[in-house]
Amino acid sequence: MTNRSIYLLLVLVAGCAKNVRRDQALAQANAARARGDIVGEAMAMRDACSFAPDDRDVCQRASATWVAAQAATQQNARRACADIAPTQGAIDACLASASQFRKLAPNDPEGPRLSDAGSRQHLARCFADSPAWQTSLDAAIDLVRCEDARADLIDLPVYTQQVMSARANARDQLLALVDNPAYLDRPGATAELLTAATCLAGDPSLAARTRSARAAFVDRARASIDLRVATTTPLPDLCATAASALSSRAVCGPPRAKAPQLTIVGDVTLAPVEHTAFDSTESKQYVAGIIRFENPEYQPAVEDERSARMAKDQAESTFRRDESDCRSAESEWHSQNSCSDCAAKRERDRACNAADASESLFRSRTSDWERARSHLSSTPPISEREDIRTATYTVRHHTWRTAWRAQLRNDGSPIEAGGETTADDLETAGAPVAGVPSDPMTYPGNRWFVAPIRDQVAAKLAETLDAALRRRAGDLAVSCKLPLAWKGDWLECWSRARFWGGGRPDGDALLSLVGERRADWGAAVRCTR
Repeated sequence: MTNRSIYLLLVLVAGCAKNVRRDQALAQANAARARGDIVGEAMAMRDACSFAPDDRDVCQRASATWVAAQAATQQNARRACADIAPTQGAIDACLASASQFRKLAPNDPEGPRLSDAGSRQHLARCFADSPAWQTSLDAAIDLVRCEDARADLIDLPVYTQQVMSARANARDQLLALVDNPAYLDRPGATAELLTAATCLAGDPSLAARTRSARAAFVDRARASIDLRVATTTPLPDLCATAASALSSRAVCGPPRAKAPQLTIVGDVTLAPVEHTAFDSTESKQYVAGIIRFENPEYQPAVEDERSARMAKDQAESTFRRDESDCRSAESEWHSQNSCSDCAAKRERDRACNAADASESLFRSRTSDWERARSHLSSTPPISEREDIRTATYTVRHHTWRTAWRAQLRNDGSPIEAGGETTADDLETAGAPVAGVPSDPMTYPGNRWFVAPIRDQVAAKLAETLDAALRRRAGDLAVSCKLPLAWKGDWLECWSRARFWGGGRPDGDALLSLVGERRADWGAAVRCTR
């Protein structure tokens, strides 16, 4: 095959090769076009070209689709952002159209101008809906939520500055409440206000202050655990283990002012350890030695080599004779002036043809002998194989099991619980000949069961304490029902109810209570990162 043929074949194979990523991008472009998503189609076609830059057809289509989509989104944005009606639907239509255009033409200055036109209308609506944003916390937070809801869509530095300004205003109003003397003895209210302020517009100093306030609140508000549980076997650190599962909502110790005390009484009984065992038979193969025997293939290989060598020698003798006859006949022909049609020429041709034939046979016989000799050299006269045997041995499986039962009471309600724990060990004499060592029984120890049973009992206690704390939270929450009131007592009540109920110290938890959640604004305020 010539170099040109090889080149054409490689080009053909490359052209037929499957480009999975390109094909996936083309499928995405087709799906986007089917649903009328011109931006999605253009971006998918651009990806298809990037995955196959040598595909002229795909890249030309991608370029044409991109240009057409740019023109269409520009017209749509101009139309949507011209004389925007003061309704949220019209504002959102402008912002969405401008955002689509900016995706395809990020360097075109008209895109940000169109987004700015929509953002001004949106801000006007936000300020109109929250006219008291400078003096009312509710209005200030509502303004932040309204502006936040379209921040990602607008995506302009000037708008981001406006959002941060609104956040700073709401934060400062929250901090003014914190500094009010009425909140001095309200650690929960203080912690929640600072957490919300940090969520709106925090800095390292404010974050450190928030952490300190939260720690002070937790230290004062967490419940105390009065554990009066008798155990037939001592279970060290039972109370502390249960408390650690409650995320700092409770601590072992005496009653604490303005914090609930959770009392659990009862008995935990540990049954005697039961020991059971059963035997199983195991096996393992091992090599006991090497078995040597005469190779049945060796003698035939010797005979083949001898026959091939004799045939080769005979063919060589014939070839040497015919080669000599050819040289003699050729010399006689030359002595007759190399005549063209004479008996000497005919004899020369016959003798030399015979020499050619015998040379060919000699070479064939030589190849046959070399193969036979190679086979003989690789065929050992003695063969070996491993003597594989199986060793059988007995394994005794030991299990130690102990169970526990508990009768507990909390808030007058009886609670029954129970469980068990086990330990296992294997015992065997092994099979040394097979490399299996002996393994004597190892007793787990006199108190092997204490830690696992302690953890199981503590988990049940933590479950009981969690339910009791949630009941306290529910009882307290009656005193601080919605709507939100920016008063020390209400905020202290709400913070304690959330804490006892297992609520996380999320920065937007308090902010989400402000006003009504409006569908056209979105969810609660997002915390800055």
